[in-house]
Amino acid sequence: MIDPYDVLHVQPTASAAEIRGAYRDAIRRLHPDHLGGSDPDHVAFTTLVDAWKLVGDARARSEFDASRSSASDDLSGSGRLTQADLELPLLDARSSRMIRQAFVVTFILVISSTFVLLVVGMSQSGGR
Repeated sequence: MIDPYDVLHVQPTASAAEIRGAYRDAIRRLHPDHLGGSDPDHVAFTTLVDAWKLVGDARARSEFDASRSSASDDLSGSGRLTQADLELPLLDARSSRMIRQAFVVTFILVISSTFVLLVVGMSQSGGR
């Protein structure tokens, strides 16, 4: 999920006027009508519009802030990341490579088995 405050380059404690000003400045830079016919960065423009939808009016902003605080409370009891949260087991390069190789081998076995069954079935039916 995007953080609209990061997208708009404002603090979460920013006033509604500061958020509106940041949005207007950014929309002028990214809006297709203001780019003089050049191709806009569509992803940045869409992200900006999505950020505005989340914090553009008081009700939407309060709902976003409430969901944001409840989500951060779910990370740990204090609402902050702990060292244990950062030490989740991740696949290293060797494990990732082994998984890819196992997938390729399985795929080849399935395809070759299907081919063998097809050939055996055709030979038993007389090629029909």
